[in-house]
Amino acid sequence: MVQQASKKSVFPREIAAYLDVAIYVLEARAPLATFHVERELKGTRIFTLNKADLADAGETRRWVRFFSEHGLDAIPLSTKDESGYERLGELLVDAWERKHAKRAKKGIRDTVLRVVSLGVPNTGKSTVINRLTGHGRARTGDRPGITRGYQWVRIADGVDLLDTPGVLREFSRFKAGRPRLLALGLIPEDENALEGALEAMFSHLGDHGWAKLAKFFKVDGRRVRNLSVWETVKFIGHRLKGGKMTDAHLPDVGFRILAAFRQGRFGRVSLETVEEHGPKLAELMARLEKSGGRKPKGGVR
Repeated sequence: MVQQASKKSVFPREIAAYLDVAIYVLEARAPLATFHVERELKGTRIFTLNKADLADAGETRRWVRFFSEHGLDAIPLSTKDESGYERLGELLVDAWERKHAKRAKKGIRDTVLRVVSLGVPNTGKSTVINRLTGHGRARTGDRPGITRGYQWVRIADGVDLLDTPGVLREFSRFKAGRPRLLALGLIPEDENALEGALEAMFSHLGDHGWAKLAKFFKVDGRRVRNLSVWETVKFIGHRLKGGKMTDAHLPDVGFRILAAFRQGRFGRVSLETVEEHGPKLAELMARLEKSGGRKPKGGVR
C-alpha cells in the first residue's frame, strides 16, 4: 500500500506515543528526494543512507558530513559492508540502555524498545530489517510498495520493530523530486516523467559513468555524450533494436537505460549533491526544528 503525497499517518496513531526510535531509510543517491519526518514521533531519530554501494562514495561522505553539521547522524548502509549496520545496532543498544535506566529508577524491570522504520517506497526498508534480524522475516522485493500492511518484527532481545508501508510526503517537494524518484525506481513507471528522469541520470554520470554506459550498450562513447536526451535514447535504441529503432520504441529503450543505471551498470552515481541540494534540505531541517523538534543529542534525537 503506497501512499503518494499523503498526509495520512503511516502507522496507527494510538501507538505513536509508545514508539521510542524512528529509523528513516533514505536513498543514498537522493537524500533530499527521499527525506521526510513524521512530526508526531517524539523519540530518537536515526537517518540511514541506504544503497550506499550504488552512490558516489565521495558524495555520500559529503552528505554524512552535512547531516553531522546539522546535529544528525546519517549512517551509510550497504549490502557489501557491515560497518553501517554495526553502527546502527550500537545506536539501538544505546537507546535501549537509556530507556532501561529510566524504567529501572521507577522499579520496572522489563524493557522493550519499540522502533519504527519509515521511508519512501522501495528505498530498502524491509532489507534493512532483514539485515538487523539476520532472518528473512520481513517481506522484501524490488517492486515499490511490497510491504502491504503493518508487521512487528523482533530484531533483538528487548527490541521490537514496526515495519510500515512506503510513504511520499509534501506534494510540491514530491513533484520536484519526481524525476529522481523515477530514475531510482522508487515510483511506478511514468512515461510523462521519463525525459526528466533520464536527464537527471545523464547529468550526473561524469566521465567514468559515460564510459561505462558506452561499454555496456556497445556504442561510441564520445558521440553519445554530446547528444540530447532523446537523441541519446535513439542512438542506444538503434544498437538495441538492430537498426529498427522508431519513436514508438523510445519509452521502452528509455526505461531499459534506467534499469541498467539502477543496477549500477554505470558505476557509482549520485543524483543529488550537497552543493546543489544541501541548501534545500537544510531549509527542511530548520522548519522541522521550528515546528517543535528537540535539538538532537549525540547525532540522533
